[in-house]
Amino acid sequence: MKYFAFLILMLSLSFCKSIQIQEPVKYENETQKEGNIIKEKIEIIPHQIIHVTKDEAGMEYVKLLPGDKTVFRYSFRQKPDDNTLMDALLVQNILFELPEKIKNTNLKDEELKSVNLTAQILGFRNARLIKIDKGSLKIKIIDKQNMEVQIDLDDSYSMLPKKHIKQSISLKK
Repeated sequence: MKYFAFLILMLSLSFCKSIQIQEPVKYENETQKEGNIIKEKIEIIPHQIIHVTKDEAGMEYVKLLPGDKTVFRYSFRQKPDDNTLMDALLVQNILFELPEKIKNTNLKDEELKSVNLTAQILGFRNARLIKIDKGSLKIKIIDKQNMEVQIDLDDSYSMLPKKHIKQSISLKK
């Protein structure tokens, strides 16, 4: 029986993988779809926190400040291929904070507040900051150099063009 308990303890510890990121990680991808240039960018920024503040006009925006967290930022930018359409740019950012030691995570709905999940949308006559509390966030640590992030926002956030994100991330330089 003692050996069985020891085996269970060792197995549970082996599944507690974690990653600690020391330097910022950045990926960019650009594609064309239906007359638009789509640019997606992922940034993982260590030693930062998300701070929401207001500008002179009273509009809320996100500012990153030094802190004890790791910030994940996903950016989605959609721009028409036609350069004469100056007011058609759409930018969406999704940000959240994680502890400096990132572990497997599975959060749903109200639990998303614990990671400060925030969406920011910028476009012609549209600037909005939304605190997300409906949906899910999953992080799977594959090994010390690879992780997978999946964000599924509730369909009630209809103003957000990108609500479902699944990305494998390599932390190798």
